Formats: sequence, C-alpha cells, structure tokens
Amino acid sequence: MEQKNYNGEGSIIKKNFSGENQTEVVCEYTLPDYFPDIKRILHVFSDVRKMGMYVSDDKIEYEGCVSCSVLYRGEDKSLQCAEFKAEFSDRIQIKGENDAVCDVVFSPKNMTLRALTPRKVSLKARIETHTDVWEEERITPEIKGVISEDKIERLTQNIGFSEISVCEETGIGVSEDINVPDNMPTVERVIHTLIHPHQTEVKGAEGKAFVRTELRGAVVYETGDTAGKIAVMPVSISVSHIVQCENMTDDSVCIGKINVYDITSAVTENTNGEKRVIELDFLYDIKILSSTEKFVTAPYDMYAVGCSGFPEYKSIKCDKSPYSLKGNFSVNAQLEKDVCENITGNISLCTGNVENASYSINDGRLVCTGTCDICAVYEGEGYDSVRVSVPFKGEIDIPQKNLNKAVCAVCRCGDVKIRYDGENYFADTEIYVDSVLSEECNYNVIQSIGFENKADGDNRGTFTFYYPTSDEGVWDVAKKYGVPTEVIKSANGISDLISHKNVILIPKKH
Repeated sequence: MEQKNYNGEGSIIKKNFSGENQTEVVCEYTLPDYFPDIKRILHVFSDVRKMGMYVSDDKIEYEGCVSCSVLYRGEDKSLQCAEFKAEFSDRIQIKGENDAVCDVVFSPKNMTLRALTPRKVSLKARIETHTDVWEEERITPEIKGVISEDKIERLTQNIGFSEISVCEETGIGVSEDINVPDNMPTVERVIHTLIHPHQTEVKGAEGKAFVRTELRGAVVYETGDTAGKIAVMPVSISVSHIVQCENMTDDSVCIGKINVYDITSAVTENTNGEKRVIELDFLYDIKILSSTEKFVTAPYDMYAVGCSGFPEYKSIKCDKSPYSLKGNFSVNAQLEKDVCENITGNISLCTGNVENASYSINDGRLVCTGTCDICAVYEGEGYDSVRVSVPFKGEIDIPQKNLNKAVCAVCRCGDVKIRYDGENYFADTEIYVDSVLSEECNYNVIQSIGFENKADGDNRGTFTFYYPTSDEGVWDVAKKYGVPTEVIKSANGISDLISHKNVILIPKKH
C-alpha cells in the first residue's frame, strides 16, 4: 500500500453527505398503427438510467430516463410488446463543493401502468434519488500561543482510509448475432428481448479499469412452425471494455454497475435459408465505484519542553481495508394458493427483479434482505400472467472478520423459475450479490492546541509535559528542572523507573 508522510498534516476523502429526493413521472403513450389493440397488460419491464448530472454551488441537477416495455395480449390473442420512454429532470440540495466526488442512484417506486383506451396507456412512477457526496477533509492542527513552530514535537499516527472514486462511460454499442439451436423452432417474429448483467468483473490498473461482463437473458419470439405459438430462447453474451479512471490503481477494490438499454432485434436467415439468426443490437452504460486504501500521517499529541499544551481533539470516522465480496444464495418460496389458481397453462416466460434491497453485517456475515418481484407469463386461452412478490433474506460468509460495514453493493436475481409439484407452486431464484466491505473505525487527532510558556504566570499551565528518554530516571528529570524527586513521584504515581511512561508531569517550582 502507498504511504505518505505529511509532516503532521494530511487530508482524507470521507463521505460528508447522503441525501434523498423524489421525482414524479407522468406520461401517456399511444400505440403505433402496426400494433393490435390492447386486451390485457401482462407485465411492464422498466428501467431507470441517468442521462446527465451537473454539480453547481450547493445542488446537484440531474436528468434521467424511464424506459418501459409493455408486454400485453392483443385483441387478436397474440403476444405483443411495445416500448416507450419518459424523460425527467430534478435537483437535490447538497452540502459540498463543486469539486466533490458525487454519485447519484435512481430507484423506481410505485410504478403503475394502465390502459386508458385499447390504444393508449398511462404511466405514473415515483423515482427515488439517492445521492452520496465525498469530500476532502484536511487534518491540519491549529497551533496557538507564543511557542515557535520549530520547538514543537509531534507524536503521529498513520490513519488508514478508503479513498472513493466514481467513473462512468455511457452509450457503448454492441452488435451480436444469436443463432437459434436446431432443437428449437425457427423464428417468425421477435416479441421481446431481455438482457441483464449476471456477473461483472473489474480489474484496476494505473488510470484504467478493465471491465468484463456476462449478460444473460432470453429472446421471446413467435415461432415459424406453428402460428401464434411462442418460444423462449436463453441467451448469454460476454462484453468487455476499458474505462479511463484517473484514481484507479492495481490495489483498487471495485464494483461495476451495468445498465443495458435500447435493445433491438431483427430476424435473418442462416446459410441454409432458415430463420435461425437473430441480429441483436443494444447499448450499455458502465459505472464503476472503486475504493483504494490510502494512508495519511496525522498528530495525536504535541508537546514542547518547558511549555504547557492545552489540546482540543476531534474524532474522525474512516472506512479502511476495502474488500470485495461476491456471493449468492438460493430463495425458494411456496406461493399462495389464490395466486396459483389463476395459472391455467404452461408457463412460457418467468422473470424477476430485486426491490428494496438492504445490507448489514452481523456476526461475520453479510446479511441481504429484500423482495424479488416475479412475473410469470403462461399460455391459456391466449396469454395471461401472474405477479408475485417473494421476500428474501440470505447470508454470505465474510473471510475477514474485522470488516463491519457494507460500503456499497449490487443485488440481482437470476435463474427465476416457478415450478409445480402436483399440489403447490413454488418460486425459485438465485440472488447474486457483489459488494465492497470495509472496517469502520475512529481516530482521535488534534484539532487545535494552545501552548503557554511556563514563565507567563501561574494562572494556567501548572505542569510541564516532558517525554523522558529510555535511560532517564526520576532523579535525572528532577535535577534538570530543579524540582524535588518526591514531588515528581507524587504527581505521577511512579517509582524511580519511569522508562515505561510516555509522558510525565513536572509541577512548577514555586
């Protein structure tokens, strides 16, 4: 680890503000003419992404976009998916400076979509915005009094802290051809494509971050073999990119957050003339939160021989020893019977999203709680769907038992299934967690100190602080200051052996 000495002065990067804000989004969307009328809305796939952020004075101005994919059953009993976007902007008051390190995270809450007419839908959503601000805090003790700087001795400590940095890159384009296996039917029309980040690996280097992400999902399409029938084909895509991150080092501990959007699909023929190739195009954004352990030297004590010091201390809370922890756990829940009674056919598509995730550390384990919102589309008379919320709580062992704080984490669900055992329905999913943990600790440092020369009077400073060498005894110190040995012993509660003491008090001679 890099270690710096600031001669008793230093600075750390610490979080000094966390704020919340809410933005209401309301919009209407009319179906294009080539879409059939809406008979029943089955599910809404939604995502919120940041489009811009501007820090000025005491506020952060941000812009975002809500993307919605409306999966519905048409009047002609077909399965359809229409997509639209709603942009929004807002601001949040902060406590910070223009050059602060900021992070803005959006979470959609209470998102509802309903059909106003067979050709028009309305969206209402509340977007919760969470903002974190990290700033530099100087550790510079203020020295007061008549003593000159060169007469002051410092006792220092190394303060360890996790320096936070946030870097982003947006609008990275990907084109990929997906081949439909021979054991699946040919493609007549792509209805919807789901792609979510499954696992992201970030490796830091000097000024760069190497990001590799495995994307998983499914392509829902209408088959060419049987009119009106759908098939779901799993897809897995690996993408990699290099992001320029000024503060990145080989020792940085990182989380990569990936957002996929603007997915388009087109059907083409393979070399045999069969519709078994899906041309997939999409964009994705990368946000990297990295933490690198730094050290700064700061004073915890000061003294000057022959002068009394009156220090004022302050406590600095730091996150240190950053550590990356990845893990997963299974969630298996029996569904309510009144929900399952609505399932009248085979389940064709099952998806899930994690909502209201929270993290804590208890007894050497990372505890993750939240809700998995699961939607299952099934074939009946036409198509229909059920939606269930499955609460979960899982634990992941932490190898380093000194870690006691979850700095940041990403939680997502995958491998979502709804199964039937002949009597009951169950929801099964895997919860994947990627987190950065730290050791939260406190340091006491001198904020200011006032020195008073012992010749200035007897109203204050009735003692001199003295740091003896290892070979000095009480008699040596008494001789140096002209104070009886018994007076020094009584003031400090010591014998002739004082080498084990850090400091002794020498009463003034009257």
